[in-house]
Amino acid sequence: MYFDKVLKIANNVPALNDKGISLADLGKYGEAIVYFDKSLKINGSNIHAMSNKTRVFYALGRYEVSKIEPNDVFALNHKGMALFSLEK
Repeated sequence: MYFDKVLKIANNVPALNDKGISLADLGKYGEAIVYFDKSLKINGSNIHAMSNKTRVFYALGRYEVSKIEPNDVFALNHKGMALFSLEK
């Protein structure tokens, strides 16, 4: 993967997030969460990583919601889906 080449040079937040997305799309949710967490360790307020991690939790049936940015429509959408699944 091209992400691996970039990540050998530096822990690039967009590359970490995009690799997580690619892994999630392949159904490798546990691995995807690792990359979202690495991204969040570098930038704890990265709305893309937070939103994508929430999406993976939802796919796993783990209806918890990671910290989200209140104006991020994607994160709010995922939170709404999780709450709906919990009948809240």
